Amino acid sequence: MAAWCLDYLAFSMPYYPGGDLVTVLDEKQEPEPATVAGWMLDVTLAVRYLHARGVAHNDIKPDNVFLDGSGDAHLGDLGLATEVTTESRTVLASSLMIGTPIFWPPERFQTGQDHRVDPFKSDIYAIGVSLWLVISWDAPGENVDYQARVRTATGLRMSDSLRSALEQLLEPDPAKRPTAAEAAELLLLASVD
Repeated sequence: MAAWCLDYLAFSMPYYPGGDLVTVLDEKQEPEPATVAGWMLDVTLAVRYLHARGVAHNDIKPDNVFLDGSGDAHLGDLGLATEVTTESRTVLASSLMIGTPIFWPPERFQTGQDHRVDPFKSDIYAIGVSLWLVISWDAPGENVDYQARVRTATGLRMSDSLRSALEQLLEPDPAKRPTAAEAAELLLLASVD
């Protein structure tokens, strides 16, 4: 719910007793990788809903994933969401210089006045980075090849289906990266493995 007047702007949202995924990291909790995949499945289903309506979130990260008392995850903070109205479902990269760069896909770092990116595929990449960071405790960075990190990771409790899902979510080529609906199917398999 949101409200405003000349003196203030306010919004409210439900209370999420589990905090956000940053809380999970800060408290050094080590949830099962399948549990984290389930949380990201919840996020992906919310993203699928947004994408079906032509809206890209643009700021998916652990800080914006909230856990309720039942163990379900909820995507919040739509402050940077963008409605994509072009038939090509792309926008100029210069119009997407928003959000948190460590969750940006490689194509968002390319420059050029006419360079276009698919913000929907950017959201999928951010889901992959968020999932990877929570299960791996890897140090985040800008313009990192996370897919290579997943492929070379050792010592992690990660099923084959979770590794496969991560590799596809973190695909550097946006044309090969899954849609939100496809990502949901991948994460469903990883969450029950």
